[in-house]
Formats: sequence, structure tokens, C-alpha cells
Amino acid sequence: MAHIEDGRVAGYTVLAGGGMGRTAVDQSTYPRLASPLCYVSRKDVVDTILDTCVAIVTIERDFGDRSNRRFARMKYLIDQRGLDWFRQEVEARLGRKLEPPRTLQWHNGHDHLGWHRERDGTSFLGLFIPYGRIKDTENMQLKSVLRDLVLELRPTVRFTAQQNVILSGIPDELRPAVEERLRSAGVPLPQELSTVRQNTMACVALPTCGLALAESERFALCWKRSPMSGNKARTSAAIGAALAWNGSEAPGTHNGSANHA
Repeated sequence: MAHIEDGRVAGYTVLAGGGMGRTAVDQSTYPRLASPLCYVSRKDVVDTILDTCVAIVTIERDFGDRSNRRFARMKYLIDQRGLDWFRQEVEARLGRKLEPPRTLQWHNGHDHLGWHRERDGTSFLGLFIPYGRIKDTENMQLKSVLRDLVLELRPTVRFTAQQNVILSGIPDELRPAVEERLRSAGVPLPQELSTVRQNTMACVALPTCGLALAESERFALCWKRSPMSGNKARTSAAIGAALAWNGSEAPGTHNGSANHA
């Protein structure tokens, strides 16, 4: 979790033990939020983050439940042994003390869609990717136009937690040309989509997922064409919430998706 000070990343809080999965028929399994473990300043990231992650993984390897797959999760180990024990074990493997974690704060859930300025004077463009699938269809050549833009402009490409794509390092004078290329390929710009549409996600569910009991992605594809999908006024997405379709049996089961949230 990044901490921003004066518009720049000052450091990161490392978290461990999170997991949304559970087994519906076993009430002793449960979802769990990750616990803040330590803080790593920006200047120490290279020397500390990787070693800390290795220590965390090897603790699960050495102490985790390896006899029951349902409990082969770090969240159960931390709850059984305690977070203080876990932190001390990480420190023992690192050979040094860890800084206490900082308070976590989330100011919004914005996914950086649309054009934004960068510090070096260029711009970055956040593009909505329908359900995370970069592919060409009859009406939208998304895969082809992204491939061509990356090969020609050589932007830095980032994937977001909400399955979207950011193209950064684009000179301002090329912004109109980029928009024209996208529109010609049938790719809508974020400002041309409703607030609900920009914040919609879906897991694959039927027919792809063997754990699904219902439709999700295919239902969402039909839903987006309904009149309701364009209603900006009656949606929690206006305050940063995401509308996520899930085909599993309950929130937080197996694949960790949210239900209709």
C-alpha cells in the first residue's frame, strides 16, 4: 500500500495474510483482510521489499498447514500464531527490525481512466477494458489498436487492479491522433462511457469456471446494453464503488470476487 506525501510516493506498508476464498461446506474457513506488517520507505524499497516477501513466503512454507489444502493459506497461520509472532519470524529471517506499519488510508477508488498529466510533461491515458479481455471483436478491434499504439509510440503499459490498461509517456501533441486511432477501431474513450459502465467488472463464471453456478460475464454483456446501464444518477459508482458480477455461490467464495456490490 503506497503512502503519498506532497504528491510523491514516500514509501509502502507491506500487508500479509489476506484472502477472500473460503469453502462453503466448511464453516471453519473464512475470508480475511490482510494485516499491516511493516512500513518500507522509498529509499529502502530495493533492499527491503524483495527480502521481506521472500521471508513471508518461506514462513508459510515452513509453518503453514500442508496436510489440508483448505487451510494451506497464510491467513490461517497468522490467526493461529498471531501477527506479533509472524512479524518476529520475518525479522529473524531478515536479521533486522522492521518499521511499524503506517495507518492505511483510501481517499478514492478512481482507476485513472481518461487523460492525465505526468510529471515529465507527457500524458497518460487510462482505457476501460471490458472485463479485462483484450481481444478483437466484430465491432471493436481493441487488441489490434493497442498492439499498433504500443509498437509505434512505445508507451509504458500498466495494468490496473480493475482490469483496465494505462498507456503512459504519450506526448501531448499525439493525443488527438491516439483518440482518432481508438475511435476508428471502435474503442470508446472513457468520457464516452457512463459512470456505471466505467466501474463494471465481472468474473468469467459460466461456461468457463468450473465453480460457477450462474452467469456473470455474459449477463453483464447483456446488461450493459439495457437502458439501466446508462443511468448515472442512480448508481453507487458515482462515489467510487464498483459493480462486480460474480457467478460463484456467495461473496468471497473460491475466486474471491465480490457479488453484486
